[in-house]
Parts: sequence; C-alpha cells; structure tokens
Amino acid sequence: MSIDVTRLMARQKSIDGNPFDFQYWRTWLSQRAEELQSTGFEAQHSLNDLGSKPSSGVSARNAKRGGSFSNWATGETDFAVMDYATGTFIIDKMGLIVDDSTFAQTFDEFVHALKQ
Repeated sequence: MSIDVTRLMARQKSIDGNPFDFQYWRTWLSQRAEELQSTGFEAQHSLNDLGSKPSSGVSARNAKRGGSFSNWATGETDFAVMDYATGTFIIDKMGLIVDDSTFAQTFDEFVHALKQ
C-alpha cells in the first residue's frame, strides 16, 4: 500500500487526527536551527521530501552535547541528546505523535536538554 503524499500533506493532520501543519513546522524548524547557531551551536536543518513520509529535522551540537530532532508529515517525532563527557543520552524519545498544539513544546524540551 502506498501513501499519496499530496493527499497526506493536504489533510494537515497528525496520525492521531489532530491538526498538524507540517509545512508550517518545517519552516519553523529552519528558523530554530538558525537561532541555535546564534547561541554557539553548530546546527543544521534537514528536509526530506522523498518517499511516502516527508520529514524535517534539526541536528545540533556544541563541545558538551549533541542531538537530533526529527519530525515526519504524519506528526511522528523522535529526538535525542547525548552528553559527550559521559557518553550517555540525557534524553531519548522515540515515536512521539505531535500536533500543532504540542510541536513547539516538544522542540523546547529538546533544546532544553541541549543547553543543560
């Protein structure tokens, strides 16, 4: 079974049926990557429009920590932050489902772990 990406994007809903404007949030993530750069992080925004589930994400690192935040057009979201000194994950969340009401808060949790 293949997913019609155009139809998926037009629905603008997450897997759980709540409103999720993927186009808006991928632009928002690009802006957050720039903000992280201005605070001393090496940060990069990524886009992937290939395949059945377009995605967007941010990877960021400084001398102490590094992490990645990935989000798909379905609202699925994964993020993790590693502490380089200990080699352990400070936070590692996989399989979250976000929507317009929870996306920014979820990304803020990622940034908070990066900046601890």
